[in-house]
Amino acid sequence: MVSNFQLVQIAYAIPSTILYIAMTIFLGIKMYQKSPALSNQFFPFIMFKACVDISYQVLGWATIRLPQYNFFRNFFLTNHWFSKILYIITGVQFCLMFECVFIVALNRYIAIGYSLQYVVVFSPRNVKIMALIMLLISGCVGVGISMFTTEFRSTSDNSSVVAVYTQPGIVYYQLFYSVILYGTLMILSLIMNVTTIMRLYKRNSKTNHHYSKADYYMTIHSALSFMGSLLLESYFASRMIGYFGSMPELVNTAMICLPVISDIASFADLYSMMLTNEYVRKSMLKILFPFFKKISISTSVKLFENNVPLSKTVRNNNII
Repeated sequence: MVSNFQLVQIAYAIPSTILYIAMTIFLGIKMYQKSPALSNQFFPFIMFKACVDISYQVLGWATIRLPQYNFFRNFFLTNHWFSKILYIITGVQFCLMFECVFIVALNRYIAIGYSLQYVVVFSPRNVKIMALIMLLISGCVGVGISMFTTEFRSTSDNSSVVAVYTQPGIVYYQLFYSVILYGTLMILSLIMNVTTIMRLYKRNSKTNHHYSKADYYMTIHSALSFMGSLLLESYFASRMIGYFGSMPELVNTAMICLPVISDIASFADLYSMMLTNEYVRKSMLKILFPFFKKISISTSVKLFENNVPLSKTVRNNNII
């Protein structure tokens, strides 16, 4: 039976997922049309992470929420292969989430601190290479996960069903990807986000140069995305402690909390984009509520294009 708390989860998760899908389709169309409002190389990675978040939400309903709500209990308990699919795909998706957070933080770090190198580092060709490297690394994580056996088990109170690993050796592999790999990405992302924020503050307070609103908003989005992923990293840490400390209840609790934690990590990007990007926000309002005819949408490049300081040589050569 679904609890009141789980009903609350359903109440926010379904509308948020639908809104996320609508926003992602909108971003994809506008980027394909080369809209000047989304011309910055910051947005391809936002689009990339949005696709990962949506795919995780869809998969999560089939492999995490349904067994957690005790739906199709017998099916999950007798079809353990489904748990392996869950772990492989979510392993790839989680890795991509952390990689996207890192790349977005790197994007802001270079845009604010090394503006003349921005158009070189994040050229269209390099963006494609970065995406391929991200897919390669996450794919390797998924292949490693496939080497371990998993199954669905009932929680101690039989209130739900969760997927668990059955081989003790998994903790060492999890130590590698969830602590060493993800932890390293999170530490580097933290350093770059903090450095970027400090540079924005110092340059505005000590020099005559003022960054655009877009610079601030994109940095805020990067910071919020990092905070959501930090919460997700806490889930991995709790699960590792449970494994190493022989505390199966902690592992089960972490698995039960995973839908809420992953929702925060996913939807943080959605709502931070809606809050910080006026163009996306107003466009989505007009799409979802077409009767709001008074909403005016500006596609001014000054508002949404990355306004990094460029030398006269760069401007004259039309590098950007």
